[in-house]
Order: sequence, then C-alpha cells, then structure tokens
Amino acid sequence: MDNSNYEGNQPAQQTPGKAIACLILGICSIVFSCSGIVGLVCGIIDLVLSKKLVSEVAELPGQAKVGKTLGIIGLIISIIGILVWVVWFILMMAGLAATTMEYM
Repeated sequence: MDNSNYEGNQPAQQTPGKAIACLILGICSIVFSCSGIVGLVCGIIDLVLSKKLVSEVAELPGQAKVGKTLGIIGLIISIIGILVWVVWFILMMAGLAATTMEYM
C-alpha cells in the first residue's frame, strides 16, 4: 500500500527564522510606538529584514506579511509620536520663554 499521497506523510515546510523575526519586530514596533525611538528602530529593522526575506524566497510567508504590515503601522505611529513630542517640547519652551519675559 502506497501512503505517499496522504498529506500526513509529506515533510512539513518550516517557517524561515527571518519571518518569525519580522513578526516579532512588527509587534515590538506597535507596542513601543508611543515611546517613539524604540518603535521607530523596530519598524525600520522589520522593513529591512522583510526586504531581505523577499530576495531570498519567492513569496513572503504569512508571518512575514503580518510582521511587515505591523512594522509599517508601528513606523507611522512612531513618527507621529515623535512629532507630538517635538511639538510639545517646542510649546513648553515657548510657554517658559513667555513666562520668563513677563517677570523681566
């Protein structure tokens, strides 16, 4: 009896480690996006790693696709977070300068 046609006998394809790393970095970029810099770095590394993975395999595995999407979202949120921090800092310095000028 030939069992080679059954799906259970076919070797399972292993997910590349870079695909798992893309997923983890994408999650980290979302989680740390409010801090700004850490989320930005994780998002950039995620996109670079997923680009390398595309050159190695024909089609991205599911984990890498999700990781790349999360990385892009985390990158956008991180950039917005950094801009909010910069605007807040500028407004605080302007307020401090205005209060200092009143007392002179």
